[in-house]
Amino acid sequence: MILTALLAVLVSGPALTPAPDAQIERHGDHLTLKGGIVWINTDAFTDGVVSAELRLPATRGFTGLLFRARDGLDGELIYLRHHQRGNPDAWQYHPRHNGHQAYQIYQGEGFAGTASWRVDEWIRVELHVAGDRAELFVDGESIARVDDLQTGRTSGRIGFWGLLGERDIRQVEIARTVPRLTQRQVDAPAEIEGALIESWDVSAPLPESAVAQAMTIADITASAGDWTTVPATHRGIADLNTVAPLGPESDTVLARHTIEAAEAVPVLFDFGFSDRARVFLNGRLLYTGADEFRSRDYRFLGTVGRYDTLVLPLQEGTNELIVAVSETEGGWALTGALRTPGPASGHF
Repeated sequence: MILTALLAVLVSGPALTPAPDAQIERHGDHLTLKGGIVWINTDAFTDGVVSAELRLPATRGFTGLLFRARDGLDGELIYLRHHQRGNPDAWQYHPRHNGHQAYQIYQGEGFAGTASWRVDEWIRVELHVAGDRAELFVDGESIARVDDLQTGRTSGRIGFWGLLGERDIRQVEIARTVPRLTQRQVDAPAEIEGALIESWDVSAPLPESAVAQAMTIADITASAGDWTTVPATHRGIADLNTVAPLGPESDTVLARHTIEAAEAVPVLFDFGFSDRARVFLNGRLLYTGADEFRSRDYRFLGTVGRYDTLVLPLQEGTNELIVAVSETEGGWALTGALRTPGPASGHF
């Protein structure tokens, strides 16, 4: 059975409900979304197909579907970048936690890729969802496939999401029939050099100004509040978006890991972060750096990877590694692995 949510039948009750902060214009046969979310009025969405006709301009903008959502801040999000059609990052999927965008974390096959579509014309977009997989079609052609939905949520709300620019929406339909999605052969993840730090103890958020000029971390750690263990999952990255919403006075967390050393020895710390990091070992500042959106060139996304290496001079016994990670947008994150120095780069 297909539930049809046509904007033309608004006289008998709204088919789409804008979120309180959504910017919309209503027209005779379609709705223009200028930003925010418009929810489809339907029972909780689990598996099925949602389709609509969209009209997307070529100017900068982002349009997608937020599904299996608890609210506008938490759910699964897949979207198109209007201005990047034909490029390697034309589409993007990532879980949405606490309202964060996380495109800097969730990259690579099955999370972002190339796609093309007609601009300034009506196109038919279909999202097929079954279990932990989703596939996006435009005019009958598969353009995006996700084989590992990340939130673990099995049902929730579904709606259209827009950021920057405009998009027109009409002819919305939901089919509850579970689609048959073909399984992609996914390559095994690349072997990590060294010993991955598999989880971090993460503090409650604090303002970046609290650590911006700190040469030592002891006083800040003592007043850091409750700590939460955050696992390093996708590509060995700890998704810090799960800890808390982002705010002007809550844009930094401390991530802590304890290292036991049988003797005083230097080890290599391969790490990556978003957006800014300060690394402390046994209370002392060793490193500061930034890896933000467009910080290298106009196409740089700030994608997280273990691209930096720092020598950690371990002392005999217990060593405390703390990374203060500050975020602006794009995916609050930290990843790290430890290895011994030298040509063999042995595991630590």
